[in-house]
Amino acid sequence: MSTHKCPGCERDLVPEGQWHGANFCRGLFLMDSIAENPGQSAWELSKSTGLSYAQCAKGLAKIRAQDAIGYEPEDRDGGGIRYRFYPLPDHANQVGRITEMAHSLARAW
Repeated sequence: MSTHKCPGCERDLVPEGQWHGANFCRGLFLMDSIAENPGQSAWELSKSTGLSYAQCAKGLAKIRAQDAIGYEPEDRDGGGIRYRFYPLPDHANQVGRITEMAHSLARAW
């Protein structure tokens, strides 16, 4: 069982866990880590938080699509691009907005 919980709905963030809004919950969980350690990649966030890489990637994609975090592309030595994630100046407002979106999805489900 996971020791990680969504800060909004308190659900366990387990890799196989699926519910309506699960990726908002994963992204919300990552938002504090992004604020505390700006500039980390998805892989680094996975290692520092203990979430699987797949959970991090899905959560980051969801909050990135909502413009709730900043990100910068970085070329990889072996080709391709990785992204580094940063809090926005209004980070607290973004956390509140993503929390409300996660709650709205959970209520609708």
